Amino acid sequence: MSNEFNIRVAHKNDLPALFELYLNLYDSEITPIAYDAMQLWENILSDPNYYIFVGEEAGTIVSSVTLVIIKNLTRKMRPDALLENIVTAATHRNKGYAGLLLDKAAETARRHNCYQMAFISGAKNDSTVRFYTSSGFTNTEKSAFVMKL
Repeated sequence: MSNEFNIRVAHKNDLPALFELYLNLYDSEITPIAYDAMQLWENILSDPNYYIFVGEEAGTIVSSVTLVIIKNLTRKMRPDALLENIVTAATHRNKGYAGLLLDKAAETARRHNCYQMAFISGAKNDSTVRFYTSSGFTNTEKSAFVMKL
């Protein structure tokens, strides 16, 4: 793994790089940065329960994970942590970056006293499922991958 990999919380100027990174997920073209996108981005950045962690290699965002802390009236009022947009650029995969970002998300979820961290994935290939299970998630407890915290 490169010593130049750095994890941080996304900031306002990261939106274009994130849109480009998200092409590795579902989007086939970069979302235009129009007024509504900027309004949503500012709303996300100001939400204290919403984290977008980015991983940089040599100053370029190459991996990201979104963590949302959800308040909860069950589980002794412990919040739930939801992950979204777990992505690493195709050219930077298999370097351990997504695992480091998931560790950062789990550390943050624990700090918020979350009882679990979960996400839904459409991934069917064995290597992706093995990655998630080796990262501490299970797909047998519920109809999603779940990590007990």
